Formats: sequence, C-alpha cells, structure tokens
Amino acid sequence: MLVVGTCAGIDERFDVLDIIIPDRAVQYDCTVKEVEPLLKPSFIVEIDVTKYGIKGNGTIGTADRAVVMWNDYLELQANGITIADTEAAAIAYICRKNAVECIIIKGISDVPTDETDLDPLQSNQEQINVYIANTPKVMTRIFDDYLHVFI
Repeated sequence: MLVVGTCAGIDERFDVLDIIIPDRAVQYDCTVKEVEPLLKPSFIVEIDVTKYGIKGNGTIGTADRAVVMWNDYLELQANGITIADTEAAAIAYICRKNAVECIIIKGISDVPTDETDLDPLQSNQEQINVYIANTPKVMTRIFDDYLHVFI
C-alpha cells in the first residue's frame, strides 16, 4: 500500500516542498490526553523503508483534523512529530493489523503559523491558500522523483 499526498510540516529541520518518507506513523487523536500520553504505544507503527535503499526521515502524526492552530503545532513539535496529516497513520495501522506493507510518501505543503497576533480566520485562510498553491508542486515532485522507487 502506498499512501501519497500532502502534509503539514512540524519539524523545523524541514521546509515547505520537502518530501518525507517516514519510518514511523502514529495516530495522536486516539488517546485521552488528560490521563494518557499523546503518542500511545499501541497506535505507533514502525515502517521499514530500508529495503528500498532509503533511510526513513521521521514520524508522521495523524488526527481527524488538519494542524492549523499554533498550540496544536507546538504540542506535536514537543512530541517529536515530523509531519502531520489526516489519514496516513490510520492507514498504516490497518495495514499492520492485516500484515500488508505500507509505505508513506508525503510532501510538505504548508506549515502552521502563529496566529496569536492575527485574526484566526485570516490566518487559517492564508494557510489554506498556501496549501492550495503548493499541492500541485508537492505531488509533481512525488510522482516524478519518488514513486518509481516503490512501484
């Protein structure tokens, strides 16, 4: 199973339009935050990409909503998340349960911005505009430069 698409950048070592092939995936919205760790071990999936001659470069975090608020971004950074999306870790989890290989290829389309001194609606709209502008660029890079490695 190949999971290909866009994501939000969380780890500051990476830039918008960078392509990430994570070696770890985690669903971070499956916990009771008040009494459990954000990254619950039962929802962490290790992904071996070394057989393709690639060193995985991080952890993708998945939840039921996009990362647009600054506090969410900071929480994910504090927990070692590299990139975030709304589907990849859930797919990896189901693949693991069914003994199906899962490879994730994601391109950073946008990064949350600190909306503290901004109108939250305006900040969100600006992030959406960046996402829309960068999605074709990210997908072209994935299709042209990475997909052939796994097919």
